[in-house]
Amino acid sequence: MKNNAKKIVSLMLVLLVTLGALASCGKSESDAAMQVETMVTDSTSGSSNFSPATKEEIGEAAKGDGAEEGTYDVKIIRTAKLSAETKEFEKALEEVEGSVATLGGYVESSDIRGRNYAAQNGNYGTRQAIYTLRIPAEKLDEFLNTAGTLLNVTSSVTAASDISNQYYDIEARLGVLETERQVLEDMLAKASNVSNMITVEERLYDVIYEIESYKTMLKVYDGKVAYSTVTLELYEVADLTVMPAGNSFGDRFKKAVSESWQNFLAFCRDAVIWFIYALPTLIVLALVGGSVCVFITWRKKKRRARKAAQTAKSENNE
Repeated sequence: MKNNAKKIVSLMLVLLVTLGALASCGKSESDAAMQVETMVTDSTSGSSNFSPATKEEIGEAAKGDGAEEGTYDVKIIRTAKLSAETKEFEKALEEVEGSVATLGGYVESSDIRGRNYAAQNGNYGTRQAIYTLRIPAEKLDEFLNTAGTLLNVTSSVTAASDISNQYYDIEARLGVLETERQVLEDMLAKASNVSNMITVEERLYDVIYEIESYKTMLKVYDGKVAYSTVTLELYEVADLTVMPAGNSFGDRFKKAVSESWQNFLAFCRDAVIWFIYALPTLIVLALVGGSVCVFITWRKKKRRARKAAQTAKSENNE
């Protein structure tokens, strides 16, 4: 009877550990993603809050990942940010999305805003699109070159972060935790009293949570290494910005004259469009203002006539 009770308690504890691990998976995924972003930022800035494993542990983890002794695959996260212009907004969007699909990437998010007046009154558009694109890392340079032919790229910034140490550090820690997990499971099976079972179960729960969290972090890393992130800001304009060949005074002067003239023409077009939109309001205001002026003039004339009549009457009485 006593042995049966121990078995029942053991089964209940194992069940609680399993349920706790499943419940922690969702939380560990978001936590892991945040940790990955923090570590990537830290690696770029040259600092890290992540205590690295030893070189021997990293080497063992790398060999387990298929690398030869003393070497391991470098894990690089590449990102790019583009700012571009186009005079054919819809066509540019189709070409960009088509290029992404052709290269095996996908649109992670898009935000298209603004109004287009071109179809109604011939004025330039004011729309813009902000894309977050995921491009296979080996195709990133090809996409950047394609974007340069499809769009008028005004700025382009690329960056690369080496997260090899963090990646293999996590793999090494996973190996240690998996070994500890096996030991704890064996201890739980051989526990002779409820107190020992509870102690082992609590530690096993923490280990399972850490394992799931680290596994999720590796998945996030793998995704960021395999697919580069490109942020594209696309603006619809009437005239494309002409990038000067150099940075001399003459080049800057030509650019300033060109852009100031374009801005003046844009202002004139905006003024005409504003006047057309405001014309009904201006007409109503003119009518109201004219009526008020007519009324005031009529009152003044009436007052003068009355005053003149009174003056004539008083003179006749004298």
